[in-house]
Amino acid sequence: MPIKTVKREIRVLGLTKVSLDNRIDVVGVVYRGSSIMDGVLYFKAEEVERHGLPKLIRESKHFKQLRILVLKSEDGFNCEELWMETSIPVLCLGEFNDIKPYGVDKENALKILRIISKENGKPEALKVAFKLKSALEKKFKRG
Repeated sequence: MPIKTVKREIRVLGLTKVSLDNRIDVVGVVYRGSSIMDGVLYFKAEEVERHGLPKLIRESKHFKQLRILVLKSEDGFNCEELWMETSIPVLCLGEFNDIKPYGVDKENALKILRIISKENGKPEALKVAFKLKSALEKKFKRG
């Protein structure tokens, strides 16, 4: 689904991987632009292995409203597969704030990035996903 106009409250899903008890789960945070959190998605490693992450995203209650996926390349997601199998454009953010867009041109990708980010240029959905990741990993290390 191509992005023709970029609205202030574009729905974005920020994804990251969480390392818990010798398995790698996936946590996602749904945001409206950079202002309002709409939800949290959590996928256990077994579900991701059995069904695939794209299918789990498609089956989520937020799927119909999602317009962009954003993630860090260091997490090792297959950005192209996510884009192809969900039909939602993906912004894959690199280590040095470089961006590799899938399903959207570079100009619109940069515009989207400005809308979904606050002062430091990091997308709010991704910042919250990383905070959840950190809290979960800390909680489960202590027991």
